[in-house]
Amino acid sequence: MKAVFTLLAIVFSSTSFAAMRPNVVEDVATLANPDPRWQYFGRFGVAIDGDFAVVSGERFVPDGSGGNRHEGAIFLYQRSGSGWTHTGRLGPVGVITTLKPGLAMKNGVLITIMDRWRIYQRSGSDYVLQPVAGIAPTALEGPDIEIDRGRILAPAKGCNWSAVVLRRYGSTWRPESNLIGHDKGCERDVPDTMLDIEDNEALIYNYANGSDPAQVRYYRRDSAGWVEAPPHGGRFGGPGSSGILGPDVAISGFLRAVTGPREHGTYMNVLDERSSDFYFHGVGALGLQPTDAFLEPSQRSGTAIERAEWLIAQRNYSFDRQAYVYNLFLGQSNEPYVGHNVITLQSRTGASLGDKSDTSGTRVIVSGRTATGGEDVVRIFELPTSYENAMTQYEDFQRTTDIERWQTSGGQYSAHQFGTDGQLLQESFAPGRTAAWLPTSTWRNQAIQAQVKVRSLQPWAWAGLVTRRKDDANFYAAVIHGTGGVELLRVVDGVETTLGLAPSCDGPFPRYRFESIESTHRVFCDDALVMVRRDSALQGGTVGVATRESGALWDNVIATNGPRTTLYSQDFSTSDPGPWLGDQGVWQSTGGVFRQTSPTGYARRFIGGLTEDQIIKVRIKPLSFSAPTNWVGVMARYCDDRNYLYLQIDGRGVVSLWRRQNGAITQLDTTRYGAGGAGTPIDVRIEIVAQQTRVYFGGETVARLETDAPPGPWSPTLEQTTGRVGLITQNATAEFDDFMAYQP
Repeated sequence: MKAVFTLLAIVFSSTSFAAMRPNVVEDVATLANPDPRWQYFGRFGVAIDGDFAVVSGERFVPDGSGGNRHEGAIFLYQRSGSGWTHTGRLGPVGVITTLKPGLAMKNGVLITIMDRWRIYQRSGSDYVLQPVAGIAPTALEGPDIEIDRGRILAPAKGCNWSAVVLRRYGSTWRPESNLIGHDKGCERDVPDTMLDIEDNEALIYNYANGSDPAQVRYYRRDSAGWVEAPPHGGRFGGPGSSGILGPDVAISGFLRAVTGPREHGTYMNVLDERSSDFYFHGVGALGLQPTDAFLEPSQRSGTAIERAEWLIAQRNYSFDRQAYVYNLFLGQSNEPYVGHNVITLQSRTGASLGDKSDTSGTRVIVSGRTATGGEDVVRIFELPTSYENAMTQYEDFQRTTDIERWQTSGGQYSAHQFGTDGQLLQESFAPGRTAAWLPTSTWRNQAIQAQVKVRSLQPWAWAGLVTRRKDDANFYAAVIHGTGGVELLRVVDGVETTLGLAPSCDGPFPRYRFESIESTHRVFCDDALVMVRRDSALQGGTVGVATRESGALWDNVIATNGPRTTLYSQDFSTSDPGPWLGDQGVWQSTGGVFRQTSPTGYARRFIGGLTEDQIIKVRIKPLSFSAPTNWVGVMARYCDDRNYLYLQIDGRGVVSLWRRQNGAITQLDTTRYGAGGAGTPIDVRIEIVAQQTRVYFGGETVARLETDAPPGPWSPTLEQTTGRVGLITQNATAEFDDFMAYQP
């Protein structure tokens, strides 16, 4: 059963989604296997309907003749308060032989398929078996079964990619229509039939077979019954000969979604009601794609997609979590090719979520088990009723008045100028703790990133970053001790508890990041993850900074309400550089570097999901310049070849920051990098955060560029102000190494 997300209660606080980060949600309850004799729990199905939920069970038992018998069962649960109680087994134990099992439940109707298919109707707290007619008991199979508006759509067992629509006539369930696809062969091990139904429309995915290409068949119900609808007889395929189409499908209002490759995301078709035709977004446009799509373990955009009222949900691999999560996307009719990732579901323990899920209202049930492994734990999520559309906040303290945006407790805090650079200074060494915080950061999920310098050598003294600060006696903190080392603290009612320890960063002014996302707390040191702990004692507050018996400096503070998400990371240690896009230049991963060897024209490669805020790190070694004014560089917010921000380093050692907007270029800042020229490696860091851009060279000690000008692309004529990250040369050759880009 695929998820059916009913989110009519969710209200989004803004109509602008460009800067949105997904609201991370963890499970609020788990359903455990009630009988350990059943070896697999939730593997072929889970479903939820109001206060009721069902979960599949499977086991293999001796059959008395030296073999094993595959048995299936359905376990029923009922919600009681904030918990869920197992109330018993529903229906008989089924012997699974030739049918693929499955289940679905919605609006009081439940269908199960094991040894045969059965339909139940809820009556009070009971589910009563319903009479059926007109179809053989073994004519339907799973695993993908959908229920919508009193109709059931289930795969037909047979030699075609076909399905049957069932509805109730009087008190008896009967077939309303057979939706016939092309031949698939009659072997049992063919792929599963994936489908969806909503109101008077249905989609069925047909795999390629012989002369029949992979395609999605679209059906519509009218006065003549269910028929394949225009265009092309109701069939459409992937864009281009290299497009990877399917196999999962979903309908959500005006959107028809089909899984595709990570380069494009899940494909979306939009129904043009004026002509009753589809138009397809085509090559180059982007569908449903999480920020870290290019770090998927496979080239599919998702392992499953689901309809979610006006949302589409898909299961994706999260590189930073090292686990599978569910991402929920919002599509807009005026932006048919853009899907905004507004919610992410992750497990409280950090384990992967399974590929079976279902939703009722704002409750979501997700399996842990898949066909190839996973946990025998089923999780319940509660979706939020509003979305925290918090904009990224950036503080560089270049003006003495910047401190006015902060509130303080104890200490002596000021926005202080050190030469041309502004920093937040706390200069008191008095006993006890001091704090400064941003009152505009009252979110449940929080992250703060900054350069931190402790001004004490006492082992008990510290300075650091704070999340979920309620008051002086309640907060989490990642603190750096005067003699070295990072400590993760929980302070509740004034009592300090150490949650973890890690080594501190090197360097005179290192960068730290501390985030508290649901129950997961992560600490980063110079962009490397050094600590992960889980704790739920404090649920909200503000982000800020703090000290204990120490002076301190902070600079370039970034505050967000989402976790750091890696866009792409590669050290080019193998011959496969990863799924970079673009067809200009001659690129090869060799000798531990990404080498561009064409000396003429532009050479561009780009990668990663679309974001506004981006931080990019890379080592660049120019090899040759056709002329001293030719250059090598880095692209940010890449939208297309006519719209992006870029840094160029030319053969004279001049470095410049430029914006290309609708083909026209504008210089934003420039300086001379003394160590320039062919053969000299250059460490570059670009930060585009909250519409401000900083470029650092050589560990930021040699040269720096910065501008408050809007980063490219930025134009009233451009709907898309987000972009990807990339590399570029112009009439030059170069080697690139240790590339990393992330959304802070």
